Amino acid sequence: VFGPVFDIGLHPQFYTYSTVFGGVLGPIYDEELVLRPGLFLHRIVTIAWGVFFFASRERFNQWSLLLVLALGCAYVYSGRLGLNTPLGYLRSTFEGHLRTEHFDIHFDPAATDSLELVRMAEEHEYRYARLRSALGVDVDDRISTFIYPDAETRAKRTGARVTSVAPVWLRTPQIHVERASFYDVFPHELVHVFSREFGLPVLNASMHVGLVEGLAVALEPPDGGPSPDEQVAAAAWARLRDGAEAFSVAARMSNALSPAGFWGSRGAVSYTMTGSFVGFLLDTYGPAPFRSAYPTGTFDAAYAADLSTLARRWEADLKSMPVMCRTAGPEAGRRFSVPSLFERRCPHWVPPELKELRRAVAAARDGRPEDARSLLSDLPDDVRAWPSVRVFEAGLLLERDPEAALRLVGDSLAATSPNAAALAGDALALMGRPSMARRFYADAISLESPTDRAVRTSRIVRFVLADRPDAVRAVRSAGGGASGGMSSGARLPFLIDLHGLESEARAAASLANALILYRDGHYEDALDYLGIASNGDGSLWPTGEARRFALRLEALAAYRAGVLDVAGERARTAATRFAEAGDASMAAAMDDLVKRIEWRESM
Repeated sequence: VFGPVFDIGLHPQFYTYSTVFGGVLGPIYDEELVLRPGLFLHRIVTIAWGVFFFASRERFNQWSLLLVLALGCAYVYSGRLGLNTPLGYLRSTFEGHLRTEHFDIHFDPAATDSLELVRMAEEHEYRYARLRSALGVDVDDRISTFIYPDAETRAKRTGARVTSVAPVWLRTPQIHVERASFYDVFPHELVHVFSREFGLPVLNASMHVGLVEGLAVALEPPDGGPSPDEQVAAAAWARLRDGAEAFSVAARMSNALSPAGFWGSRGAVSYTMTGSFVGFLLDTYGPAPFRSAYPTGTFDAAYAADLSTLARRWEADLKSMPVMCRTAGPEAGRRFSVPSLFERRCPHWVPPELKELRRAVAAARDGRPEDARSLLSDLPDDVRAWPSVRVFEAGLLLERDPEAALRLVGDSLAATSPNAAALAGDALALMGRPSMARRFYADAISLESPTDRAVRTSRIVRFVLADRPDAVRAVRSAGGGASGGMSSGARLPFLIDLHGLESEARAAASLANALILYRDGHYEDALDYLGIASNGDGSLWPTGEARRFALRLEALAAYRAGVLDVAGERARTAATRFAEAGDASMAAAMDDLVKRIEWRESM
């Protein structure tokens, strides 16, 4: 027991090696565990200890001394050798260090440019301010954030490949995240750091893991998707339609808060349900009673009501929701159907063909399409026949041979997959067949989730510009997102020529140009085009959805360009427009942007 407690209890690592039971290779959420060199070195150390005791069984001799010196060196240089990960050694592996008011941010300068670093630093301090207000506490010590350039680097240093962690039990408050997923996971992990301030002594957390994770989910910023409340309510109503006797979620809360119940249930169910419940407690009663109940789950003393009573009140609140996001049901069904670790057979075994497919995806993402195609060609035929793999392979073929890409997708797949339908539309547009391309783009838009707004807007733009192959290529290069803009802005992007375009095509091309410029960090130039995009009209231009997206992008571009008055006005207008359209999820996300702008103006 001493070894694991020493390693994981005192070091920022999520692995441990043991002479007795072998060890723990990483967090349970990591599908593919890490075989680090330290594992094999630890076995050598174990053998060395055995040889030492054998050689010293009668008297201490020169061999015993040599073994003691060798073992001593192994422990002194344990970090470099991979036996464990001391905090000081971990800090030394990061060349970049940025100090803000509350944080020490450790990063890789080769993977993080200066503009991105500024945005990350702002995200740190803004989320800190929001949580301080929401929970009514400050973090006593400075917080160390370790931003790893990729999953493999984090795996080598800490044992965690894809799991982001805030080890609250360690003396120094700290967060471990990967650069690519920073904005998605950092706010969640920062909540764990704040909860240290009112957790149990030493452990710095609650006895009830459901309260630990429920608090983090409840205080995550809105992302434009269905909220935890909407997903839990939608799932309960779905069970009622399927024959359940009553709308019932309260009875499950006691089990969901306990370690056995939380970890034994499906992950998405446990996280979402406890997040909804804790959010109800915070919204209804404020943070003070929750801070009191958090360490041991003593609800009676904190709320003058037991857990079952509070759970019934929460259930009644869910039942009284007047409206909910229309994708809440499908989203809950998709997420809640994912089996837990205990329902899977060999959950930490990744088939070789899946590893090969992931390498192909990584090669394509890194701009190596030929390598990706070569890796795909080595896969078994049954794997290459998977719908998602067919779409991926068709995407690799698109520029070189659009006809082959179209054949690979096929009508049957395009009829059920929005990505396949959009790719078929791209292929037909590049082949000079805009009418057919628009048919497939329309199918892709109708199949796509309403909450995938950036993807839908990208396809709307291609629908309008289907008679311009150069424009379709430009839109594809821009991607579908409005969360990019991660480059330094040094690259001069290719833009669509607006000369001679009619109103609707001009608006669509302007929005495409704005996406390209936004992606490359040219925010002020993007604003010029967004003004045109907001005023398009015509039979092909669905003004409501596209204009709302353009308004949102305009607010983001103005904010990143430092034009805060324009950003605030556009963000407030966008929040109103999304709310009027019944899109409460995105309205909440725009309200969060308004609060960020107000916070920055107050700095």
